[in-house]
Amino acid sequence: MHLYLSSKEPWNATYTNEAGQAIYKTSTPWRSLSKRAIIDRITLNPSNVQSKDHLAEVQYNLLTSSRINYGGEDLSTSRYFEKTEGRGALGSGRIFTAPDGKTYIWKMGVRVPELIMGDGSDRRVASYHRRQFNDPRPTSLEILPEGEHMVDLILVTFVYVEKVRKDRENQGIYRPEGLPS
Repeated sequence: MHLYLSSKEPWNATYTNEAGQAIYKTSTPWRSLSKRAIIDRITLNPSNVQSKDHLAEVQYNLLTSSRINYGGEDLSTSRYFEKTEGRGALGSGRIFTAPDGKTYIWKMGVRVPELIMGDGSDRRVASYHRRQFNDPRPTSLEILPEGEHMVDLILVTFVYVEKVRKDRENQGIYRPEGLPS
């Protein structure tokens, strides 16, 4: 399954399926010392009229732990995610346990994050594909069959980790060795 993004900012985009139907909408209103991403699920009623249902909210905080409000829970990202070992070009990833009891790892990557199984197999569950210059394929979040039972959770955690990864990229933290500062 591919969810196609209308924007290069996953926290401020409409996500459509292969048929072009809007499935999710993210928006990011600015606030003084923090930023929040609102994530809505879009559904069609029997009359083909779209409605938005609030799915989650990610509160990015500068001085304290960010928060994710999802599934009726208010989660501190410092408690929900555990950081993986390692820094450098790939940075540290984020480990979490899903409601299915399995562990998953968002690998930050140099340009895009990738979700893998945390059972040691490193099987891909989801990948972000940013549109390359002169590439006709749109930006998308690919969710493989192993993740289709938790698309909402993948999207919510993706919005959080990609913003963290992008902020670090913009600060030069992901600059591979040998490149000028």
